Amino acid sequence: MRALPRNDPSRARRHSGTKGAALTALALAAALAACTVGARRQSLQAQPPKALAAPETATAPAKAAERKLRYVELSYTQMARFSQRIPLDEERRSYGALSAAAIAAETTAGKPGRSAARTDAVRWVAGTLDECTGQWNKVNCERALLSLQRVALQYAQVLPPDLQARLRTEAATFVPPPNEEAIRNPWLFKETENQRAVRIARCLAAMKVEPGPEGSPRAAAAEAWGRYAEAFLLAHDREGWYEAESPGYIGTSMTALLQLVDHAPQETVRRLAARQLDLLFAEWAQEQVDGFPAGAKSRTYVHWALGANNTRWPAWAWLAAGLGEAAKISFKDSPEIGTSSYEIPEPVRRLVAERRSQAPYEVRARRRIPMPERLDLDTALYSYATPDYILGTSQSVGVA
Repeated sequence: MRALPRNDPSRARRHSGTKGAALTALALAAALAACTVGARRQSLQAQPPKALAAPETATAPAKAAERKLRYVELSYTQMARFSQRIPLDEERRSYGALSAAAIAAETTAGKPGRSAARTDAVRWVAGTLDECTGQWNKVNCERALLSLQRVALQYAQVLPPDLQARLRTEAATFVPPPNEEAIRNPWLFKETENQRAVRIARCLAAMKVEPGPEGSPRAAAAEAWGRYAEAFLLAHDREGWYEAESPGYIGTSMTALLQLVDHAPQETVRRLAARQLDLLFAEWAQEQVDGFPAGAKSRTYVHWALGANNTRWPAWAWLAAGLGEAAKISFKDSPEIGTSSYEIPEPVRRLVAERRSQAPYEVRARRRIPMPERLDLDTALYSYATPDYILGTSQSVGVA
């Protein structure tokens, strides 16, 4: 491997976590159509990047709604087939409920759809409620609730009135908001980062389902959860994500961000969540090979790295850039992005499609996150990206 030439540090270095670096990453992607500098990352290139070609027709904005509908159709049909062979747990019932309800709503509107979709939506919503009512604070049930809240807020019309009412009651459940100390220090939590992100999204979406009268305790809780969500997202804008190198757990956090983009009551929270998604997708785009996350890894498993049928990333790459064969990709466990208003930025989609046409480049980062209730993160990350492969490493720094 030949050494890369030294770059002018004043041009190549970007300090981790600053708002300026975050916005610069996407600005450079749009201006240079290279996007090799990701959010909160430094990038040094062996030679100037090639200009990316125009995106495929399938990824053009005019085709976005059509492609999302196809994504949801694939998610539903795969889950329907899967359920015939293996009993669904609460999470997969909720995913199936969301994709089935979305397809049933399209059918109701006079568009093509499967006649069984409404029946499956009713069955899977009821089944998830039977399994999780009274247990929404369990990890799997709380994740499932995000999908059910989407059904309640976007596709409730496909359910019978009695089930609609039952769903709204459960979708409106929330837990007390964090206190003022936690708002001042949003890293002050004991659960994992993705679990905290899911809880934030669940509680704010609950306030969208049932806002509560002005001046009521529920309205006050909505305001407090909104303040905490804003602090949480701004902290991640500064420091980055603790679980960024875990393809599975960061994917769960991104699903929570999609919920905030669509259903947080506060405009500021919706905007900050969308920015975090932009940055996380940009970082993935510059460190992926055919959609699979590459580079350094932590808190991960083999199937999250290489399994086309049990990780959401190949499906997201198909949606973003048309990568892969749909018949060989699993869509069933990640319907949310197909039902969301969020759009992966055009420069990011182009990089996903054509990253392998770029000259070799490096991605360097230093991330420091103080965690009062967990092990502090202080790590140096490095990736070397070529058209054919990406090598990554993560080195703990200053941790006893």
